[in-house]
Amino acid sequence: MCISMNTPHKGNNMKKLLTILGSVGLVATTSAAVIACGDKSQQKAPDKKDEKKDIEKSKKEEEKDKDSEKEKTPEKEEKMNSMFPKQNLDLGAFFKYDNKNNSFSQLEIKQKIAELSNVHISTLTDLNITYEKDSGEGTVRSTKYSDTLKFKFSNTLDLGEFQKETNGTVPQAKVKKKLSETLKQSEKDLVGLEVKYEEKTGSGTVKSNKKMGTISFKFTIKEQNKK
Repeated sequence: MCISMNTPHKGNNMKKLLTILGSVGLVATTSAAVIACGDKSQQKAPDKKDEKKDIEKSKKEEEKDKDSEKEKTPEKEEKMNSMFPKQNLDLGAFFKYDNKNNSFSQLEIKQKIAELSNVHISTLTDLNITYEKDSGEGTVRSTKYSDTLKFKFSNTLDLGEFQKETNGTVPQAKVKKKLSETLKQSEKDLVGLEVKYEEKTGSGTVKSNKKMGTISFKFTIKEQNKK
C-alpha cells in the first residue's frame, strides 16, 4: 500500500498522521513526505517481433554475400573462357636492328599486339618469336583470354601505289611524305632514304632518328593518265 503525505494545514491532523506512521514503523523526518511502495516500471521481456526481424535481417545479409560470390565466379569463368577477338594477326612492318642478326624490338611487337587485341600490354605473357631474314612469326598468351594468339610481321612496309610524274619517275619527296604518314613520324626524323625504281615497282630503305635499325618499303608505280 502506498501512503503519500502532503504538508498539513492543521497541527492536529499532523499529529494523528505521525502517530499512525510511528505505529507501523515508518518515520517522517520532514513536514512533507512521499512513501513509494515500489518501482512501478517492470523489465520488459525481449520482444519476439524484434528477435524475428534480427534473424530475418541476418539471413538476408548471408544470402546477399552468397549472391555476391556467385556473381564474381561466373565473371572470372567468362574471362577465362573467352578467346582473342582475332587470330593470325598481321602486325605490319617493324624496324630491324642493323647490328643484330634478324632482330626486332620485342617491346614494339608486344605494343602492337596489345593495340590490335584491345588488351593491356601487362597482360601479355609467354611471347615466342621465330625470325626469318626479313620477317617473323610467333605466339603469345594473355591473362585475359584462354587461348594462344598467333601473329606474323615483316621488315617491309607496303606504301601502296604512286603515279608517275611527267618525267616518268616518282619523286623521292612523295615517297618520304608517304613514309612519314604511314610511320607516324616527322619527315625530318626520317634519314638515309634510298629508293630504287623498276618499271612498275619501287623499293628502298630508310632509317629514323626515333627508332633503332632500318625499315624496308615497297610500292607500285602507276602509269600517267594519257590525255
